[in-house]
Amino acid sequence: MNVADSMSSEAPRPNGSSVATGLRPSVRVLVLDGAPLIRQLLRVHLADLDIELHSVSTIGEVKRAAAMLVPDVVVVALPPDPHAAIRTVEELLGGLATGLDAVGIAGSGAIEVPVLVLAPVEASEVLVRSLQLGAFDALRVPFDPDELRARVRGAARVRRRLDALRRQAQRDALSGLWNRAFFDARLDEEIGEALRHEREVAVIMCDIDGFKRLNDLHGHPFGDEVIAGVGELLLAGRAEDVPCRYGGEEFAIILPSTDIVGATDAAERLRLGISSLRWELRPQVAVTASLGVADLASIGRRGRADALVAAADAALYRAKRSGRDRIEVAATAAD
Repeated sequence: MNVADSMSSEAPRPNGSSVATGLRPSVRVLVLDGAPLIRQLLRVHLADLDIELHSVSTIGEVKRAAAMLVPDVVVVALPPDPHAAIRTVEELLGGLATGLDAVGIAGSGAIEVPVLVLAPVEASEVLVRSLQLGAFDALRVPFDPDELRARVRGAARVRRRLDALRRQAQRDALSGLWNRAFFDARLDEEIGEALRHEREVAVIMCDIDGFKRLNDLHGHPFGDEVIAGVGELLLAGRAEDVPCRYGGEEFAIILPSTDIVGATDAAERLRLGISSLRWELRPQVAVTASLGVADLASIGRRGRADALVAAADAALYRAKRSGRDRIEVAATAAD
C-alpha cells in the first residue's frame, strides 16, 4: 500500500472525523489501480480539492487500507475485460465492508464509503452492473476533469452526511451522551486495544440515587433536567473518556489507559460534581449518585466486556446497599 501520495499538508484525521461545515480540510481518497497513469491523472485533476490521495494495487490491500484510513471516497479503475471488471467491483465492495467492520463501522458496506468506478467509455454494461452491485457512482474513461471533481466532491459530501446520521443515531437525545449500543461496541474495542498493548481500561457505572422518587415528587420535567445536567457534567470530563447513558438514570463511563486508582479518583470527582449541581426547576433539591468502579484486573484480564460491566455493576449495587452517595470498587480477580 502506498500512503506517500498525500496532496495535502493536513495529517489524516483518525476514524473519519469531520468538521462542522463544508468538506473536510483534507478529503481522503483511496485509489485501487495498478497503473501509475490513473493515479497521476487523479493527482493532477483533484489537486484543487485539497485531498489526501492514497493508493493500493491489489484487492487484498483494500481491507487493510480501509481499516487504517477510513477513506471518504474509493476510486477504482476497472480493467478492460468486462468479466474481470465486474469481479473486481464485487471483491472490492466485500473487502471494503470487511475492513470498515474491523474498525467498528458495523454494517458499513459500500454505502458507508462511496465507491466511484472508472471504466472504458465503451464498457456501458460494466458501469451499469457496478451501480447495481452497490457502487456509488460510475465515470467513463477518458473522463472530463470537471466532472471528475464534481463527482468526487459529491461522494465526499454523501459520506460526511452518512457519518453525521450515524453519529446522531448513537447519541442519547436527552443527555447528549453516547447511547448503550455505542457503549457496547466501544468497550469491546477498548478492551481489545488494552489487551494488545498491555494497558488497563476501566469502567464506572453511575446511578442517580432515588430517581423514581425524584420523578414522583417533583415531576418528570425535573427528572429530565437531572439527566441532562449529569450528561453535561460528564461531557465536561476528560477528553479521552467515553461517557454514555446506559439506560434510565444509569450512566457508564469507559476510561481508556486507566487503572482502578485513576478510575476511583475520576468517580469521586463525578460524585462530588453531581452532588454540587443546582437545578433550575427545584433549586432546593439535592441529587446524589452511587458509583461502582472496575478495571481489567477485576476480571483477571480475561478481556470480556460483559464481565467488566458486571464487576462494575456489582460494585455499584454494593454502594446502593451501603447507604448511597458513595463509591465501591470491584475486588481484583485474585482477591
